[in-house]
Amino acid sequence: MRLTVIVTLSLLFGCIMAAEAEAELEATYEIDNALEALTELRDDTALSLYNLQKGWAVVKDGLQDSENQLQNSINQKDAECANLDQARNQTQSDLDEINAYIPWLEQKIANITDSLNSLLQRRCDLNKAFLDHIQREKIALSLLEFIKSAIQNKDSFDFVQMRKLNKNFQQFLIAYSAHDFSSILLLQKDIVDSKDYEVDVDFSTKDRTEEEIGTGHIDNNKGDLDLEDFTEGKRKNWQLYKQELLDILNELQAKIQANIKSSIDDEIAASVTLANYKNNALKEIQAYEKELAKAKKQQVQLQAQLDDEQNALTQCRSQDDSLKNQLQSLQNEIQQRQAEFDKKKDDLQGQVDLFNEIITEYQDGIFSQGDDFKGRTDDYLDNQTFDDDATYTGREVPKIDFMNNQDANGSASSGGF
Repeated sequence: MRLTVIVTLSLLFGCIMAAEAEAELEATYEIDNALEALTELRDDTALSLYNLQKGWAVVKDGLQDSENQLQNSINQKDAECANLDQARNQTQSDLDEINAYIPWLEQKIANITDSLNSLLQRRCDLNKAFLDHIQREKIALSLLEFIKSAIQNKDSFDFVQMRKLNKNFQQFLIAYSAHDFSSILLLQKDIVDSKDYEVDVDFSTKDRTEEEIGTGHIDNNKGDLDLEDFTEGKRKNWQLYKQELLDILNELQAKIQANIKSSIDDEIAASVTLANYKNNALKEIQAYEKELAKAKKQQVQLQAQLDDEQNALTQCRSQDDSLKNQLQSLQNEIQQRQAEFDKKKDDLQGQVDLFNEIITEYQDGIFSQGDDFKGRTDDYLDNQTFDDDATYTGREVPKIDFMNNQDANGSASSGGF
């Protein structure tokens, strides 16, 4: 640093001497002007440093304001994106719920429809069975009416007719109890087509078999009848048998009619129940279909809303990334300009410090020597030489070429004042 100060002083002083020599002015105390020039240079540099710092403060404030504004914009954009993301997630959740709800509604409608169709098919089968049952009951009732009519229209029956009638009646009861209506149909044909119910007044045994005649009969040629245990009134005549048969037939007829009525009542009740169920099922299906249409419409709306929110979120995040990139660029610019400012400031501060040191050295080493040094300076200005033997304040003035910054031997000066 000291060498720099000396070199600077030498250059400055040489410039002063050269200017005076060219002007061929008389020697003056130009050393005073040198101090003033140094001071002005120092002050100018200090002013430049001050202006630099002041200007940088303004620029830095502007840059920091821009940085704060960008950061605020990023914060707002982050909040906006967060809200959009939350809305998008909620819409996605609603859409997922609707997407699950629609198949459930469709399955519900399908289940009710299948159940109703199955019940209608079953009801159809049962209705057919009911009609067949009523038809068979009618056939049985018709056969019963025929038997009753046959009995009522006969005042008497021979033994063969009675046995035949009893046999047919037993077959009818067995077939009816077993719901064997095919046998009833055959029995009806057999009875209706039979001529066994015609009364034959000839009670002879001719053309009759032993089975037809029976044992213990008066005309079976087995001797007299044993009437020892015979009790009067024990045997019944035809009218009593006829009445008993008619009573039984009437009771059976009433039972068949009651069965028919009960079956009809059951069929009516089943039909009413089915109609009510069908009506309720159709109303339920209608309600589910209405809800399904509403859900599908909502599904389309939610999907469109989700697409819009997703696009808005994508755009928001893109804008957010752009703002962050701008902020990063601005921060990089601030760092770069801060570094440039620091370098300029350090350079100017170094120049101010250098001028201060030069001024201090100048004041201590030259300016403070008074008239003695000034006289030698005037002497140099007059004839361009120094008196080498001259001293001032105990110091020798070396042979220095201020213009070329060299000593008498032509070497660069390494020290001085």
